[in-house]
Amino acid sequence: MVPLSRLGWSCAVVALIVSLRGAPGFAGEPIDRLTAGQVVELGQLVGHLGAVYSIAWSPDGSRIATGSSDGTTRIWDSKTQAPLLTLEQGTASRWGVAWSPDGTRVATVGRGSMVRVWDSARGQKLAELARPVSCTYCVAWSPDGTRVAVGEADGTIVLLDPTDLHAIKQWPGHTEGGLSTEVIAIAWSPDGTKLASGGIDFALRVWDAATGAPLAVLRASTTVRNDINGVAWSPDGLLIAAAGQDGCVRIWDPVAKTEERNLKAGPSWTRGVAWSPDGKVLATSGAVGRLLLWDPQTGNLLATLSDKGPDIWSVAFSPDGTRLASGAGSYEVRQGVGTIRLWGTL
Repeated sequence: MVPLSRLGWSCAVVALIVSLRGAPGFAGEPIDRLTAGQVVELGQLVGHLGAVYSIAWSPDGSRIATGSSDGTTRIWDSKTQAPLLTLEQGTASRWGVAWSPDGTRVATVGRGSMVRVWDSARGQKLAELARPVSCTYCVAWSPDGTRVAVGEADGTIVLLDPTDLHAIKQWPGHTEGGLSTEVIAIAWSPDGTKLASGGIDFALRVWDAATGAPLAVLRASTTVRNDINGVAWSPDGLLIAAAGQDGCVRIWDPVAKTEERNLKAGPSWTRGVAWSPDGKVLATSGAVGRLLLWDPQTGNLLATLSDKGPDIWSVAFSPDGTRLASGAGSYEVRQGVGTIRLWGTL
């Protein structure tokens, strides 16, 4: 065998990089302050015919669950970008999806009253509950796997047992001020002791997850409509990012009840908000196809991944921080195109 020359090795390395770049789901370094400016689109998940309202990675990063205005909830292979399962089909928009911490189940909610839990490998429905509301907009699985939190159109926050979906506890949540009582977003603190929720009463609210007692009501000083459309805790549990209708994403200290940062994330509403696993990058999304990466410590804009196209409703980091998934589309469309893009470095 003739050994490869230096030139031969160089050509082989280049060829390998080129082939990897063309491979579905390939991603490079973790997305951080240094690599944010190098993030590019890696591929698309094709199949939804409506806006992709919710998107969530499985705990091991191998699959992605999505909910859409086309009435379907789907599970995808994150590496090959192939569709794996369609959990539900119908005419009711699917607003929220959440994985169990062990990755074996997926909870779904949407327009209409149904909350459902599915076997994520077989697509079998494991539990179903009809709630006495017109819509359940958001769902989040507790870090210990014992509770599923949902936010409802009448302002109620409900904790459910995921095995059979019986109500463990519920309390009135967003019932004052604003335009409506609807709870649009909900998230558990990393240690599972608190819940954050946002709604059309213009408030970010923090709750004791064991008792339902209110811990904080956080409102921005603004004279314009400011629904809280998305909420996310920092990985260390010290801060909460809230996406608002006024085009800003605000970072709050829920203990001091202070606004730490105000990120001008768009000319119109923002909705998607996600922290990188190390807490050093914040992704935001919203109207007119705007998808941005920020340094949450300084408030500096790190990268603009997109600033045109259909509205981007949802955004989520992969568990290892190397990829970002975003979901877009036109509001309540059921026979159009719902775009799911995967982003990362090469």
